[in-house]
Amino acid sequence: SRRGCGRSGSSRTTIGLSYQGLGLFAEAEPHLARALELCRSEHGERDEQTLCAALRLNRLLYDQGRYEEVEQRGHETLARCRVALGNDHLATWVAENELGTTLTRLGAFEEADRLLCEILDRASAAGKSAALADPSSLSLTLGRTSGQDEVASVENCAAIARRNLALNDLYWGKVEAAEARYREVLEELRRLRGDDAPDTLLAMDDYAFVLLEQQNYAEAERVHDELVETSDRVFGEN
Repeated sequence: SRRGCGRSGSSRTTIGLSYQGLGLFAEAEPHLARALELCRSEHGERDEQTLCAALRLNRLLYDQGRYEEVEQRGHETLARCRVALGNDHLATWVAENELGTTLTRLGAFEEADRLLCEILDRASAAGKSAALADPSSLSLTLGRTSGQDEVASVENCAAIARRNLALNDLYWGKVEAAEARYREVLEELRRLRGDDAPDTLLAMDDYAFVLLEQQNYAEAERVHDELVETSDRVFGEN
């Protein structure tokens, strides 16, 4: 069975993530920080559970815009993941994704691009059959854009890496490259999760925005109209 960080650690994690989901970051931080401390005490610095707890705390700090702090912690967490779990472990891929998008926010575009492209290269080599023996241990580390936890998988890690690369290209001023990547992300999410999934709708919004940046107004309007129509059908008209 999957090891945890004790009942107290699990409770702290649940409470912290609940606060985080409500946007109450200050209230969430002491709980996720304490959960990390408990994991370190029980399992050590380089145990998978400890590293996942560190990733959760890093994501919370990212949500607060504390990018310099996240960069330092992210490098440390990634190094530990690589040593303890290996380059092909999904926890390592999650750590790379998290650090990559942080580097984008800090303007380190070349480093972010290199790191995120490594994920796609390994995902392509691994194939879609690769997965953790117990992926539930990573189910809270991949982002909560749809309001639900995402289980770590090769496909999810690759999709997130492509989305992060698109954002990196956009911030870098490579609008044409960003448009191609956002289109690829949208197509992949349609395939993986369907046209009506919240993440697919968010990808449509991203794609419409980058089309506007290209002054491709007709296509942007078409995508936006499709987004509105689908959202009204799925969630109901306002």
